[in-house]
Order: sequence, then structure tokens, then C-alpha cells
Amino acid sequence: MFYYLKYIILILLLLYAAKFDITERKIPNKVTIPAFTLGIIGSWLNSGFSGVQFSLMGFLVGLAVFFIPFLLGGMGAGDVKLMAAVGSLLGWKLTVYSALLTALVGGIIAIGYTINNGYFNRMIGNFAYLIHLKVLNILYLITRNEKILTSYRDARTRIQKNEKMYIPYGVAIAIGTLLVLIGSNLKFPPFV
Repeated sequence: MFYYLKYIILILLLLYAAKFDITERKIPNKVTIPAFTLGIIGSWLNSGFSGVQFSLMGFLVGLAVFFIPFLLGGMGAGDVKLMAAVGSLLGWKLTVYSALLTALVGGIIAIGYTINNGYFNRMIGNFAYLIHLKVLNILYLITRNEKILTSYRDARTRIQKNEKMYIPYGVAIAIGTLLVLIGSNLKFPPFV
């Protein structure tokens, strides 16, 4: 019975989290904590200890896949907890697929956002400057030429400061996970 109920819970979680992320710019604990709690309890009721293991492994994988981007400031804690909640409902294998598709969708959203808001050219320019800085840095380390060091310092000042870009990653998690649900229920490879 929990098998179908968990998909309903998961879809409601994803829709609710995406709505919160778009409107409030965060995913609150009142959305994620009940979801992963229900995932673990439901798996226990459905399959006993093996169900708890299934759910906890999914939770840990979901937590782990976005923890480093969170530490680097690339996403919020709500996004990490949402992926952990998804993992507690899907198990670790489908959570890995969900994270991969989420990263792809998130990248598409980020590119669209930067183009729509006029940041794309600045981002490409800064990327080119960063490559230029690395080349100058390596050349200076090899040659110890002061002119190269001066060029390096000049180039560092040219990088344009960007305001922090907000991407509603809860939307990417929702789309990536829904794609996994569709693929796994239609038996598309590699979900078979």
C-alpha cells in the first residue's frame, strides 16, 4: 500500500517545495522534515528493517549529493534537505538518477536565467578572464617575470563583480525527480 502512497507524497512534496522556492526563495523544514520522516516510517511499515535500510540509504545519498555544492555556497540548505527527503522516498538508486537529472535541469535553468537577466555575457567574460589569470599565474611561476606578474594583477581587477544569482533549485529537483518517476514507471532504461 505504501508503494503508491509514497509516490503521491513525493509528488505533493515536489510541487509544494517548488512553489515555496519560487515564492519564498527557500524550502522550509515544515516541507522537508515530514516528508523524509514519512519516507522512513512508511518504508518500515511496508518492508520492516529492510525498508528502513532502503529509505535511510536513499536519505543519505540525497543528503550527500548536494552537500558539497551547499558548502561551496551554490545552493541552500533547503535544497539539500529536499533531495534527502526525495531519497528517503525513492531509495538510493533512483536518487542518484534524480540528482543527475536535477543537475542537468538546474544547469539549463541557470543558463536561461543568466541569458534572461543579461548576466550571460558578463559570465562568459569573467570565465575568459579566469582562464587568462590561470595562464598568467602559471607563466609567472615558471618564469618569475615581473611583467607577467603586473599583467596578472591588472587582469585581476578587470573581473566584473556579479550580484549573487538566485536559482530556484527546488524547481530543478522537482523536474529532475518527476522525470525519474516517469522513466522508472514506464520502464525506460536504465530504470528497469
